[in-house]
Amino acid sequence: MKLRRYLQIVSFKTYADLRAERSRTYLGFAWWFLEPLLLMGVFFVVFDLIMNRGGEGFVPFLLVGLVMWQWFRASVSHSSNSILQARGLVRDVALPFVIFPLVTVCSDSIKFGMVLAVLLVILWTLGYLPGVHYMALPVVLVTELLLITGVSFLLAALVPFVPDLRFIVDPLLQAVFFLSGVFYSIDKLAPEARGLILLNPMAGVIEAARDVLMDGAWPNLGYMAIVMLAGAAFTAGGVAAIRRLSHHYPKLPN
Repeated sequence: MKLRRYLQIVSFKTYADLRAERSRTYLGFAWWFLEPLLLMGVFFVVFDLIMNRGGEGFVPFLLVGLVMWQWFRASVSHSSNSILQARGLVRDVALPFVIFPLVTVCSDSIKFGMVLAVLLVILWTLGYLPGVHYMALPVVLVTELLLITGVSFLLAALVPFVPDLRFIVDPLLQAVFFLSGVFYSIDKLAPEARGLILLNPMAGVIEAARDVLMDGAWPNLGYMAIVMLAGAAFTAGGVAAIRRLSHHYPKLPN
Protein backbone atom coordinates (compact mmCIF):
# COMPACT_ATOMS: atom_id res chain seq x y z
CA MET A 1 0.00 0.00 0.00
CA LYS A 2 2.82 2.41 0.88
CA LEU A 3 4.58 1.72 -2.43
CA ARG A 4 1.34 2.30 -4.33
CA ARG A 5 0.85 5.60 -2.50
CA TYR A 6 4.37 6.74 -3.33
CA LEU A 7 3.91 5.82 -7.00
CA GLN A 8 0.71 7.87 -7.07
CA ILE A 9 2.58 10.81 -5.54
CA VAL A 10 5.35 10.52 -8.13
CA SER A 11 2.79 10.36 -10.96
CA PHE A 12 0.80 13.32 -9.67
CA LYS A 13 3.84 15.51 -8.97
CA THR A 14 5.39 14.66 -12.34
CA TYR A 15 2.19 15.72 -14.10
CA ALA A 16 1.92 18.87 -11.96
CA ASP A 17 5.54 19.87 -12.64
CA LEU A 18 5.15 19.38 -16.39
CA ARG A 19 1.95 21.39 -16.43
CA ALA A 20 3.51 24.20 -14.38
CA GLU A 21 6.58 24.31 -16.64
CA ARG A 22 4.41 24.52 -19.73
CA SER A 23 2.35 27.36 -18.26
CA ARG A 24 5.41 29.49 -17.43
CA THR A 25 6.25 30.19 -21.09
CA TYR A 26 4.28 31.40 -24.09
CA LEU A 27 5.53 28.57 -26.29
CA GLY A 28 4.86 25.85 -23.70
CA PHE A 29 5.75 22.41 -25.02
CA ALA A 30 7.55 23.92 -28.01
CA TRP A 31 10.57 24.84 -25.87
CA TRP A 32 11.26 21.15 -25.26
CA PHE A 33 11.82 20.71 -29.00
CA LEU A 34 13.46 24.06 -29.70
CA GLU A 35 16.48 23.54 -27.43
CA PRO A 36 18.01 20.57 -29.32
CA LEU A 37 17.05 22.15 -32.64
CA LEU A 38 18.75 25.45 -31.74
CA LEU A 39 21.88 23.63 -30.60
CA MET A 40 21.86 21.59 -33.79
CA GLY A 41 21.61 24.79 -35.82
CA VAL A 42 24.63 26.31 -34.07
CA PHE A 43 26.81 23.24 -34.54
CA PHE A 44 25.63 22.79 -38.13
CA VAL A 45 26.64 26.35 -39.01
CA VAL A 46 30.01 26.05 -37.27
CA PHE A 47 31.09 22.59 -38.40
CA ASP A 48 29.32 22.17 -41.73
CA LEU A 49 29.06 25.65 -43.22
CA ILE A 50 32.07 27.44 -41.70
CA MET A 51 34.59 24.65 -41.06
CA ASN A 52 33.27 22.32 -43.78
CA ARG A 53 33.65 19.34 -41.45
CA GLY A 54 30.13 17.97 -41.62
CA GLY A 55 29.61 15.94 -44.75
CA GLU A 56 26.67 13.84 -45.85
CA GLY A 57 24.37 12.75 -43.06
CA PHE A 58 25.78 15.27 -40.60
CA VAL A 59 22.41 16.75 -39.64
CA PRO A 60 20.79 13.46 -38.50
CA PHE A 61 24.12 12.41 -36.94
CA LEU A 62 24.16 15.64 -34.94
CA LEU A 63 20.46 15.50 -34.05
CA VAL A 64 20.69 11.96 -32.62
CA GLY A 65 23.68 12.96 -30.49
CA LEU A 66 22.04 16.12 -29.20
CA VAL A 67 18.71 14.48 -28.34
CA MET A 68 20.41 11.70 -26.38
CA TRP A 69 22.74 14.16 -24.67
CA GLN A 70 19.99 16.65 -23.73
CA TRP A 71 18.09 13.91 -21.90
CA PHE A 72 21.14 13.20 -19.75
CA ARG A 73 22.12 16.84 -19.23
CA ALA A 74 18.66 18.13 -18.36
CA SER A 75 17.84 15.28 -15.96
CA VAL A 76 21.13 15.44 -14.07
CA SER A 77 21.19 19.23 -13.92
CA HIS A 78 17.61 19.54 -12.70
CA SER A 79 17.75 16.59 -10.27
CA SER A 80 20.93 17.66 -8.51
CA ASN A 81 19.08 20.47 -6.75
CA SER A 82 15.80 18.63 -6.11
CA ILE A 83 16.30 17.55 -2.48
CA LEU A 84 17.79 20.90 -1.51
CA GLN A 85 14.71 22.67 -2.83
CA ALA A 86 12.28 20.20 -1.21
CA ARG A 87 13.51 20.37 2.39
CA GLY A 88 10.87 22.90 3.41
CA LEU A 89 8.06 20.78 1.97
CA VAL A 90 9.19 17.65 3.81
CA ARG A 91 9.15 19.53 7.13
CA ASP A 92 5.37 19.83 6.64
CA VAL A 93 4.59 16.56 4.82
CA ALA A 94 6.36 13.28 5.56
CA LEU A 95 7.69 12.03 2.23
CA PRO A 96 10.78 9.99 1.36
CA PHE A 97 13.39 12.31 -0.14
CA VAL A 98 14.11 9.94 -3.02
CA ILE A 99 10.76 10.96 -4.52
CA PHE A 100 12.07 14.39 -5.52
CA PRO A 101 14.96 13.43 -7.83
CA LEU A 102 12.77 10.60 -9.13
CA VAL A 103 10.03 13.04 -10.11
CA THR A 104 12.57 15.23 -11.91
CA VAL A 105 13.97 12.26 -13.82
CA CYS A 106 10.44 11.19 -14.76
CA SER A 107 9.53 14.70 -15.95
CA ASP A 108 12.60 15.04 -18.13
CA SER A 109 12.19 11.50 -19.44
CA ILE A 110 8.64 12.26 -20.58
CA LYS A 111 9.91 15.36 -22.38
CA PHE A 112 12.67 13.25 -23.93
CA GLY A 113 10.10 10.70 -25.11
CA MET A 114 8.20 13.41 -26.99
CA VAL A 115 11.39 14.75 -28.58
CA LEU A 116 12.49 11.19 -29.46
CA ALA A 117 9.21 10.62 -31.29
CA VAL A 118 9.84 13.73 -33.41
CA LEU A 119 13.44 12.60 -34.01
CA LEU A 120 12.26 9.22 -35.29
CA VAL A 121 9.86 10.88 -37.73
CA ILE A 122 12.67 13.13 -39.01
CA LEU A 123 15.00 10.16 -39.45
CA TRP A 124 12.37 8.12 -41.29
CA THR A 125 11.65 11.11 -43.55
CA LEU A 126 15.36 11.34 -44.37
CA GLY A 127 15.46 7.64 -45.31
CA TYR A 128 16.78 6.11 -42.08
CA LEU A 129 13.99 3.54 -41.87
CA PRO A 130 13.44 1.17 -38.93
CA GLY A 131 14.61 -2.43 -39.16
CA VAL A 132 15.23 -5.46 -36.99
CA HIS A 133 17.97 -3.57 -35.15
CA TYR A 134 15.28 -1.37 -33.55
CA MET A 135 14.82 -4.25 -31.11
CA ALA A 136 18.02 -3.01 -29.43
CA LEU A 137 16.67 0.54 -28.97
CA PRO A 138 14.95 -0.25 -25.64
CA VAL A 139 18.28 -1.61 -24.36
CA VAL A 140 20.00 1.67 -25.27
CA LEU A 141 17.24 3.75 -23.66
CA VAL A 142 17.12 1.70 -20.45
CA THR A 143 20.91 1.90 -20.22
CA GLU A 144 20.85 5.69 -20.42
CA LEU A 145 17.91 5.90 -18.01
CA LEU A 146 19.79 3.87 -15.39
CA LEU A 147 22.86 6.04 -15.87
CA ILE A 148 20.78 9.21 -15.54
CA THR A 149 19.00 7.93 -12.43
CA GLY A 150 22.21 6.85 -10.73
CA VAL A 151 24.09 10.11 -11.34
CA SER A 152 21.00 12.18 -10.46
CA PHE A 153 20.37 10.38 -7.16
CA LEU A 154 24.01 10.59 -6.07
CA LEU A 155 24.21 14.32 -6.80
CA ALA A 156 20.82 14.99 -5.18
CA ALA A 157 22.05 13.21 -2.04
CA LEU A 158 25.22 15.32 -1.78
CA VAL A 159 24.17 18.82 -2.86
CA PRO A 160 22.25 19.67 0.38
CA PHE A 161 25.48 19.13 2.33
CA VAL A 162 27.71 20.92 -0.18
CA PRO A 163 25.45 23.54 -1.82
CA ASP A 164 28.34 24.90 -3.88
CA LEU A 165 28.12 21.70 -5.95
CA ARG A 166 25.13 23.34 -7.65
CA PHE A 167 27.51 25.71 -9.38
CA ILE A 168 29.89 22.94 -10.46
CA VAL A 169 27.37 20.55 -12.01
CA ASP A 170 26.70 22.54 -15.19
CA PRO A 171 30.40 23.24 -15.99
CA LEU A 172 31.15 19.55 -15.43
CA LEU A 173 28.30 18.56 -17.73
CA GLN A 174 29.66 20.97 -20.34
CA ALA A 175 33.06 19.27 -20.12
CA VAL A 176 31.45 15.82 -20.43
CA PHE A 177 29.49 17.10 -23.43
CA PHE A 178 32.69 17.71 -25.41
CA LEU A 179 33.90 14.21 -24.50
CA SER A 180 30.68 12.48 -25.59
CA GLY A 181 31.04 12.51 -29.39
CA VAL A 182 27.91 14.58 -29.89
CA PHE A 183 29.28 16.48 -32.91
CA TYR A 184 32.10 14.15 -33.99
CA SER A 185 32.39 10.43 -34.66
CA ILE A 186 34.52 8.57 -32.13
CA ASP A 187 35.05 5.84 -34.78
CA LYS A 188 37.36 8.26 -36.62
CA LEU A 189 39.58 8.82 -33.59
CA ALA A 190 42.86 7.05 -32.99
CA PRO A 191 42.40 3.79 -31.01
CA GLU A 192 44.02 5.30 -27.92
CA ALA A 193 41.77 8.36 -28.02
CA ARG A 194 38.69 6.22 -28.71
CA GLY A 195 39.46 4.09 -25.66
CA LEU A 196 39.72 7.17 -23.47
CA ILE A 197 36.51 8.68 -24.84
CA LEU A 198 34.61 5.45 -24.15
CA LEU A 199 35.50 5.75 -20.48
CA ASN A 200 32.69 8.32 -20.60
CA PRO A 201 29.60 6.08 -20.75
CA MET A 202 27.53 8.73 -22.53
CA ALA A 203 29.88 8.50 -25.52
CA GLY A 204 29.10 4.80 -25.81
CA VAL A 205 25.36 5.34 -25.36
CA ILE A 206 25.27 8.00 -28.09
CA GLU A 207 27.30 5.76 -30.41
CA ALA A 208 24.89 2.89 -29.71
CA ALA A 209 21.88 5.09 -30.52
CA ARG A 210 23.45 6.02 -33.87
CA ASP A 211 24.20 2.36 -34.59
CA VAL A 212 20.52 1.50 -34.18
CA LEU A 213 18.83 4.59 -35.62
CA MET A 214 21.16 5.51 -38.48
CA ASP A 215 23.45 2.62 -39.39
CA GLY A 216 21.02 -0.28 -39.07
CA ALA A 217 23.53 -2.12 -36.90
CA TRP A 218 23.52 -3.79 -33.52
CA PRO A 219 25.14 -1.75 -30.78
CA ASN A 220 27.99 -3.12 -28.70
CA LEU A 221 25.78 -5.07 -26.30
CA GLY A 222 28.73 -6.02 -24.09
CA TYR A 223 29.55 -2.36 -23.55
CA MET A 224 25.86 -1.60 -22.99
CA ALA A 225 25.70 -4.31 -20.32
CA ILE A 226 28.68 -2.79 -18.48
CA VAL A 227 27.14 0.69 -18.56
CA MET A 228 23.76 -0.72 -17.50
CA LEU A 229 25.32 -2.48 -14.51
CA ALA A 230 27.23 0.68 -13.58
CA GLY A 231 24.01 2.72 -13.82
CA ALA A 232 22.15 0.20 -11.66
CA ALA A 233 24.96 0.28 -9.09
CA PHE A 234 24.93 4.11 -9.07
CA THR A 235 21.15 4.07 -8.64
CA ALA A 236 21.29 1.63 -5.73
CA GLY A 237 24.09 3.67 -4.16
CA GLY A 238 22.15 6.91 -4.63
CA VAL A 239 18.99 5.49 -3.05
CA ALA A 240 21.01 4.10 -0.14
CA ALA A 241 22.77 7.45 0.36
CA ILE A 242 19.50 9.41 0.32
CA ARG A 243 17.86 7.02 2.80
CA ARG A 244 20.89 7.10 5.10
CA LEU A 245 21.10 10.89 5.05
CA SER A 246 17.37 11.64 5.02
CA HIS A 247 17.11 12.47 8.74
CA HIS A 248 19.85 15.10 8.31
CA TYR A 249 18.23 17.04 5.43
CA PRO A 250 15.51 18.86 7.43
CA LYS A 251 18.09 19.96 10.01
CA LEU A 252 20.42 21.62 7.51
CA PRO A 253 20.44 25.45 7.48
CA ASN A 254 18.55 27.16 4.68
